[in-house]
Amino acid sequence: MRREEGVWEAIGLLAAFYGLFVVGDVATTFWLVKHFPGGISGELNPLARAIYAHYGLEGMLASKLCVFAASSAAVVGLYIKYGHVKWFRETLETAMLCLSGLSAIVMVNNLLGILAVSLCLYGAAPEWLLRCLSYALSLTIAALGGYMLLGWRGGAEALVGTALAALPLLCWHQLSPERYLTYLASLFTAVGAALYLVERSA
Repeated sequence: MRREEGVWEAIGLLAAFYGLFVVGDVATTFWLVKHFPGGISGELNPLARAIYAHYGLEGMLASKLCVFAASSAAVVGLYIKYGHVKWFRETLETAMLCLSGLSAIVMVNNLLGILAVSLCLYGAAPEWLLRCLSYALSLTIAALGGYMLLGWRGGAEALVGTALAALPLLCWHQLSPERYLTYLASLFTAVGAALYLVERSA
């Protein structure tokens, strides 16, 4: 049982690391590079500036993906080999939490930069930023609630479920209640069918 919980912990930590390090950091950095008057000069990471200078935005994205792939492979490999050792497993999980925390700090810093640039240049915060912040806050609350009630697995399930349920609200500015309720009904039907098939095949 503990090993199964550990697998969910590793998956949850890797998902958080990917969301913050790759998706969140790259998306916010791209926006700032495009809209900030100084371009890439506002980037604090000298390695990121060097990669951008030589390979552009595509190079920055590729470097992030490579680092994430290498980190994930290392985590999975080490967990498979030494996951039964409690102190090593907890050290590995702590390291992943720290890396995710650092990535979160970078992303929050970028979001504050986007907010400042938008207010200075356009006089208002971009609507997409406010929608993304609301979406991220909803996911955070759902994940924390699931974790406190059911542990890592509950947190992961709450995170994925909330992400899918709220995704149309993030992507479309105006969505009729009928279409949204139809989407939710289809989503829950698909989830129920998938769980039924998994249970029947077990």
